[in-house]
Amino acid sequence: MKTLLKSARHAARGIRDALHQERNFQIQIIMAILVCATATFLEFSWIEWLFVIIAIVMVLAAELMNTVVEHLLDLLVPHQHETVRMLKDIMAGMVLIQSLGALVIGIIVVLHHIYAS
Repeated sequence: MKTLLKSARHAARGIRDALHQERNFQIQIIMAILVCATATFLEFSWIEWLFVIIAIVMVLAAELMNTVVEHLLDLLVPHQHETVRMLKDIMAGMVLIQSLGALVIGIIVVLHHIYAS
């Protein structure tokens, strides 16, 4: 149990570090809060909430993964390198795809909620 609590503290510290240092993660957290406020205001059903929460978690996890890869690449290859640029761009593309997918899910859920009522 102590190991689990210790791991949870490390994970929470990592999320806190990302929240304090990574502008994109901050923006995504703000967007997630706005989405949850909108879902609350519109009184989403549990299934609508499920889709929204999955989309939010996927975007935040992708951003954390992108942050890890960027920092590792900067640490391992401190000078400009075309392969590093390409890898960072690919990771940013992954986050963009996740974000666009979350946006589409949000639009579909909101439209369904409004027109199904």
